[in-house]
Amino acid sequence: MSLRTDIHLAFDELAPATAGMPDRVVQSAARERVRRPSLSISVIRLRAPMSLVAVLLVIAIVAGILIGGLLLSQQIKGVPAGQLDPGRLHQLESKSLNLNLVPATAPCPATQFDQTTGWWGAGPIYFYSETSSGYGSVTSTRWGVYVPYVAEVPVGLQGAVLVRGRNLITGQPVVFVGAFAAGQIVGSDTLSGRAVQQHAELAFDASRPSSRANEGFIPWGLTAGVSADPSQKPISGPVTLGPSFCVGIQIDGPGFTETFALTI
Repeated sequence: MSLRTDIHLAFDELAPATAGMPDRVVQSAARERVRRPSLSISVIRLRAPMSLVAVLLVIAIVAGILIGGLLLSQQIKGVPAGQLDPGRLHQLESKSLNLNLVPATAPCPATQFDQTTGWWGAGPIYFYSETSSGYGSVTSTRWGVYVPYVAEVPVGLQGAVLVRGRNLITGQPVVFVGAFAAGQIVGSDTLSGRAVQQHAELAFDASRPSSRANEGFIPWGLTAGVSADPSQKPISGPVTLGPSFCVGIQIDGPGFTETFALTI
């Protein structure tokens, strides 16, 4: 034999046997392919849940935006006095204002005043002046005067309460500022160094007391203002009450309407 043949035989004796190795490798790979899904199948199975999560996330974001916008809208449009139902307020506003004007030369018909309590009104809600009791004072501005009052509401009264008023000499509306002022904004002013908006109404929900009861009544504080513009006085003559103003107040509530006159 030649040297070349001898070398090949020597290598064959040293190398491990590989008979059938290629076939076994192919068969083994085929079996592994059957047992394990391919990478593309795994990716597809993962993508389906992720897409569902993405859809749910989008729905949650949209719902959050809508709910947040609704809450913000309610906050902007909401009537002070704690979640007062606008529908109930509109029902009370639909009642006509029954406050008749009086001649400028006539005395103010400040009736329904109880001297023992200092309260105005025939009930169920009464007014008294914090100024007369020493807990408040009249504040004057270029626009007019503001007086703090307290509405005494009987315990157990439920539902919305609407307060409106007007100057019985000039016909101008009484305005309300601060807590529980509601309704249309009719002007603005600076009161004790603070800018305030003047509202034509005052409203609150008697079902949600703002303070504790005292001898069967719950006090609700308010501030009423009357214009002192001389141009608003009628031509028939000056007001006969000196620096005071004759004011009519109407209170509408669940099942009742009461009116009375007082002086500011």
